[in-house]
Amino acid sequence: MEILKKIYNKLFSTTAAGLYIVLFAVAIGAATFIENDFGTSSAQKVVFKARWFELLLVLFAISLVVNIIRFRMVQQRKWPVLTFHAAMIIIILGAGVTRYFGSEGMMHIREESAANSFLSADTYLIFEAIQQGKKYRFDEPVLFATLGNNHFKKSYLIGGEKVEVEVLDFMPNPAEVMVNDSKGIPVIKVVVGGMEGREEYFVKYKDEASINGQVLILETPKYPALLISNTKTTTCFSKQTYISLPFSIQLHDFIMERYPGTNSASSYASEVTLIDPGKNLKRDQRIYMNNILNYGGYRFFQSSYDQDELGTYLSVNHDAPGTWISYVGYFCSRWVCYSPC
Repeated sequence: MEILKKIYNKLFSTTAAGLYIVLFAVAIGAATFIENDFGTSSAQKVVFKARWFELLLVLFAISLVVNIIRFRMVQQRKWPVLTFHAAMIIIILGAGVTRYFGSEGMMHIREESAANSFLSADTYLIFEAIQQGKKYRFDEPVLFATLGNNHFKKSYLIGGEKVEVEVLDFMPNPAEVMVNDSKGIPVIKVVVGGMEGREEYFVKYKDEASINGQVLILETPKYPALLISNTKTTTCFSKQTYISLPFSIQLHDFIMERYPGTNSASSYASEVTLIDPGKNLKRDQRIYMNNILNYGGYRFFQSSYDQDELGTYLSVNHDAPGTWISYVGYFCSRWVCYSPC
């Protein structure tokens, strides 16, 4: 018991809490450099979504609770200090709710069109198999990146047969190219204007593709049966999936304003209509930099636009509980800043 008490005092002392703050600051700084050199997914995998980072925040939150009790802040009515500690705990709790229950992504809409789904920011391995004439489909969330461990191995029961899937190697930023092959199959290249400019998609014969929320069907897809008894190595891609919404957003006009005498954008906005058939609701709204569309726990921000200026990209965030919890924490911290000591 004496050893456990010493460990407890070491982990949750005031000195330890200060060390956790320093480590947190160092981690955030390191993540900035990692994101710049290796991409956002690497920063998320190595830092923001890593277990050690979550453990750091949990230890810091527990140390705050321990110090509230240890220094008898309630009994001694140290309200400003108590409120500051409570604010930090609430903000960390809100971040945890966001981490595990929130979702985010991107919605693309062309003028005079509507969208009722958005592309999730999370990536998945999507499996499809046919066994004894029955089709099986399942998704697995993954986070592959240039840095970090990209190993994946899992077993599945398909039609009474056990199937093992293992990722043997990961190739970041793959590029698809078409090569003439007398034994190959017909492929077309679809070029569209996207958020970053020109976007290219390769669609195979007897296949279908989802391009900016629109499904392009060349022919009714026929998938080959998966031979359960064989071992097969293949190349696959982790991809994002679409999340459906109980309402839709229609884009009427995308508006671009430029600095006088230049082609540089000074501001841009989207004139949209929110349509919710279940509540018989139609609501017009303009979405721009500091004006978001907030509805049903979803928040839509103006993010980017098509190069031809006939379409818009809205970033989507669904995290009503985590957001409000964090707002309470921010309010408490601001109260401490303006209250007398």
